[in-house]
Parts: sequence; C-alpha cells; structure tokens
Amino acid sequence: MLRRQGRHISRTFKDTAYGSAESAFEQARDYRDAIMHALPPVTLREKANCLRSDNTSGVSGVYKAHDPQPRWIAYLSSPDGVRTKGYSVSRYGDEKAKIFAIRKRQEWLADIPSAFHTVNEEAKAVARWQFPDRLNHIPSVTNSHLMPPEAIDEILTKIDQDFDARRPLRLRVTIRGDANDRLRAIVVFNKTGAQIKQISIGTRSRSLAESLSLMRSSLQRALLEFCGEPVVRRFEAGYAARLLDPVSFDRVRGSEIAMYIPRHTTYLSGQDTSQSE
Repeated sequence: MLRRQGRHISRTFKDTAYGSAESAFEQARDYRDAIMHALPPVTLREKANCLRSDNTSGVSGVYKAHDPQPRWIAYLSSPDGVRTKGYSVSRYGDEKAKIFAIRKRQEWLADIPSAFHTVNEEAKAVARWQFPDRLNHIPSVTNSHLMPPEAIDEILTKIDQDFDARRPLRLRVTIRGDANDRLRAIVVFNKTGAQIKQISIGTRSRSLAESLSLMRSSLQRALLEFCGEPVVRRFEAGYAARLLDPVSFDRVRGSEIAMYIPRHTTYLSGQDTSQSE
C-alpha cells in the first residue's frame, strides 16, 4: 500500500492469477514503481498545509480563540517544534486580525525545509528525480488541496488499465473418468469472462491409451479455437504428456493442468460448446 496525494493506493496481485509467487511479486513491485513515478508524494510544506477535520476557519493553521479575549491565531507544527502568534480583534478588528494571522502562517510555511514526506530513502530519491519542481512550490494557506481529484483518478485509471493488460490469461484443463465409461474434459479459458468447453470421449470399446489419444486430438482442436496455434504448440510441448499419460492417469482422481498465457500470444474465438466422440 502506498499513500500519495492524500490517498491510500493498493492493488492485490494473487499468485493464482499470475502463475507463481515470483511473478505476482514482480507485478506488485512494478505497480508500486509505476505509482511512485506517476504521483508525487506530498512535500513537508504540503503536509503541514493540510486542513484538519476540526478546522472552522477554512484556512489551514489559522483559528479564532475567545479566551481570555477574541483573537486570531496563526499556528504551525513542524519537526522544529510548534509556533503560535495571536492577533487581537480589539486592536486590529476581526477582519484585519485574521488577515495578519494568515500572512504569518504563510510566512512560516515558506520556512519549512524543502523536502518530500516519504517513508524511505528510495521513495524520496524517486520523487526528487521525477518531481524536482514540486520542492520549490510553496502552497497557499488559503488552499489546502493537493492535486485535483480528477487528475489523480485519471492517472490511477491509466495505470490500472495497463496492469490489467499485463495480467496473463489462464487456461485450465481438467480430465476425469465417469461412471458411464466416458472420459470428460473441461476446458476453462478466462480471456473475456469464463469460456468453457466440455469434451466427452467414450471408453467402453477403447483402451485407455486410445481414449486419451482421442482426447488429445479433441483438446488440440479446442485450444486452437479458443487460444490460437502458439498456445497449442506450448500445450503439446509442456503439458499434454503429463495430462494425458496412460501410465499415470487415474480415472477417479483424473488430471489437471493450468497454463498462464501472455495476452499477446492469444486470440479470442468461439463460444461455450461441447463435443462428444
């Protein structure tokens, strides 16, 4: 989780969505870096200028006190300590006393060191490299807003869309025998929603090896329809033998594989269908 521009930003990268803990970690790290390069952390001045929830004046660090006498007070808490100065309403009048307090608060705000408010040196170094101009900015005490919310939303939406496009597609194939002397395969492909294809092969008049060979041919056609030829080649090279080995295949337990496919290697074709042989 990161905090940028007054927001907590987070996104979950599950091992099951990316194929391994290492791949999920790499994506999470890249997402963190993308946020750090796109959204600046607040500076110490901006942090000091945030409007507190109990503020009643509408100006950060300026409030009116009534005891022992009415006065407007400029207030600033910084790493160097707390600073306060009051301006008497009876001496200056209400409006001028408030103006003087605002000016003093603005003066103190400019005295705060020019630095980013970050939790570690890496984030601070990235911010200095990406957003050097922000270190020279002195916010107005009459405007405690950070970046416009619409601009933040636009940046986050673009980053999320980019990472949605980087998430691999998952192809899952499950094969089991049933009580009706048939092998049944379920192919689930998650390109646009869950596309499902069911394949059924009769085994009563065939050996297990023959049935699995027919299943292999049917799976090749299904994968070609769903995913395209590159995925079929990858399935044949790395998964088919393990999934369809007649020596190790157990009709009750069945067998299952999951393939994680980069999006650029696939295309979408076909609907939910079933076939039997």
